[in-house]
Amino acid sequence: MGSGNIACVPLLTSRGGNEGHIFSLLNVTTADDYETQVHSLFNGQLNFFGQLDLIYPPASPPGVYAYDNSRQRADWVVGDAFIAC
Repeated sequence: MGSGNIACVPLLTSRGGNEGHIFSLLNVTTADDYETQVHSLFNGQLNFFGQLDLIYPPASPPGVYAYDNSRQRADWVVGDAFIAC
């Protein structure tokens, strides 16, 4: 089982503002991992990714990111901010 674990997760109301959005969970170790995984979510439709550098800045730590399918952006998941469907 490598990287690329993708799952639907609901956002907890404690984060605020995104209730009801559908997220894909990305287990990321490098920026290349992130780009590959996000592209695979949309079957390589690169027009979705104009903000890829903003989504995964080079200084961002590796870890689990939640990709918001509605907003087409991602946030680093800290602690138990997200729960599995």
